[in-house]
Amino acid sequence: MEAFGSDLATAAGAAAATRSVMQVLRRGRWFVFFASTLVMAASGGANFFTVYSKDMKATFGYDQKTLNTLSSFKNLGASLGILPALIISYNLAPPWVLLLAGAAMNLVGYLMMYLALSGHTAQPPVWFVCVYIVLGASSQTFSCTAALVTAVNNFPEDRGSVLGLLTGFAGLSGAIILQLFRVFDATAESGTVLLLLVACLPTAVSLLSSPTIRVVVIPTNDAGVVSGDFKALYSSLLYPSMLLAVDVLAMTIIDREVSGFLKPLYYANVAVLAGLLIIWPLVIVVKQESKIYNQQPGAPTTSSTSSGSSNLRSADAATSPCASMRTPQGTPMSSPVAGSAANKTSFFRYLFSRPPRGEGDNFSLWQAVFSVDMALLVVTTICGIGGMQMAIDNTQQIGQSLGYPQATVSMFASLTSVANFAGRVAAGFGSDFLAKRYRVPRPAVLAGALVLASVGHVLIALDVSNGLYPASLIMGLCTGAQLTLMSATVSEVFGLKHFSTLSNLAVLLGGPGYYVLDVVVTAYLYDREAQRRQGFPCIGVKCFRASFLITAGATLVGAAAAMVLAWRTSEFYRARFTAAGAGAVAAATTRSSSSSSSKEEAV
Repeated sequence: MEAFGSDLATAAGAAAATRSVMQVLRRGRWFVFFASTLVMAASGGANFFTVYSKDMKATFGYDQKTLNTLSSFKNLGASLGILPALIISYNLAPPWVLLLAGAAMNLVGYLMMYLALSGHTAQPPVWFVCVYIVLGASSQTFSCTAALVTAVNNFPEDRGSVLGLLTGFAGLSGAIILQLFRVFDATAESGTVLLLLVACLPTAVSLLSSPTIRVVVIPTNDAGVVSGDFKALYSSLLYPSMLLAVDVLAMTIIDREVSGFLKPLYYANVAVLAGLLIIWPLVIVVKQESKIYNQQPGAPTTSSTSSGSSNLRSADAATSPCASMRTPQGTPMSSPVAGSAANKTSFFRYLFSRPPRGEGDNFSLWQAVFSVDMALLVVTTICGIGGMQMAIDNTQQIGQSLGYPQATVSMFASLTSVANFAGRVAAGFGSDFLAKRYRVPRPAVLAGALVLASVGHVLIALDVSNGLYPASLIMGLCTGAQLTLMSATVSEVFGLKHFSTLSNLAVLLGGPGYYVLDVVVTAYLYDREAQRRQGFPCIGVKCFRASFLITAGATLVGAAAAMVLAWRTSEFYRARFTAAGAGAVAAATTRSSSSSSSKEEAV
């Protein structure tokens, strides 16, 4: 009997341990969040174009216009998040499918470029290289969309902080990968070898994370209030990410300023990176999930099975294109019939009507696309991100024209990446604080970031002494801030249902702005000035002065559009962050997340 009792106790202990592990790995949203941070931290392959573009120029003999065209295709690929966003919005596939697709595209795109640059294959035509770059750059949109949308649905109560922290890791990813790369190449000068690392590392991370990243049931108490001390835990995850940024920045400066930096120190720093990026956050996540598991030893409290089934049915109906065709009064529209003027009039009245701003499924996808608010966001993206991305992608040529040493120019990629991280995190947490405490609309913060970006453009145009250092930091800071603020604004103004699709659509429509500023304006003026000076590369401040003054003006136009949007949404933000409004928002987001959870479980 004693042996039998001992066996029962052992079995009970094993069952409890199994439930605890399942709480962390399958039911715990914090472990999903941790896996999402790893995906974002490995998504920086598109940031290294300025590093391996010089290898393309030397190996393939490309001129500046060809490089800028390739850069435009790189940004086109990075803007193609609309496809995975639509897949997520309409529940066509679970997140793990997007992660696997992103892994495959990343491997094919960057591996083919590596094979061509290293001489393992014949030099491909330019349009082949464009295809490779689009594949590699668009792969991160699949992985990041799966991670971001899952995290926002798992943590709807603090979406600004979630978006800021996760996109911050994406901004820091370039510097993290560069530090890992220096283990293989201490000088970090070979863009060809860097391509091989970029082909392998994000692919491996996406494959390992694919079984984990999923929408989970949010634990709530009997009153339906989300449980857990999330603010404290956000801070616990924020601190290691900040130390990680400081470490990367310090190592970037030291290995450029200290001659004979020993390679074993790179191995030691990789151990530090692993501790800050994996071990410390993982310990925090396990502790938090254990606390939740001990507080709620049974299954997490959610709506009943019948309620979940009802939510699933209603959500599936809502995602049907026909079901979403409703008038502002909420009555279903009759199906349009060819030749029916009344139905056409009803369709256009529906299309250009504007439901109340806020949570839930107030806006259909088409109503949001044809709204004035969305048009203002697109103008802001065209003028803002287009100009900042142009500056980042041309850092190599700008530094060369202004007479900066090659070692210093290579360091700007890491500085921009660290600043990008800081901008995303600061914009997420800062805009949350300003909105909740002072009712400041997020678009107003976005306008401030664009004004600061215009200052960075002017620093480059006027060739201020050592101005490329602060300009690189400003470009990274403002690029990260704009991406975070735009996503958070879309999720609040148009609701969570289509926020990923709309955010990616705004970035995609901003692509023409980048092409005009980079290829039509900057590359044309650069090549014209180089021909006037009778030699490449173009040396002197005039190579980029006119183009950056034009870009500074365009960025101010984007800031003006953001201020108009802030004025249009000021009443909404004041109502949203009052006590009554916050309670209504919390209830709506909890219902929305429960519905999403039911759909994910069904898939």
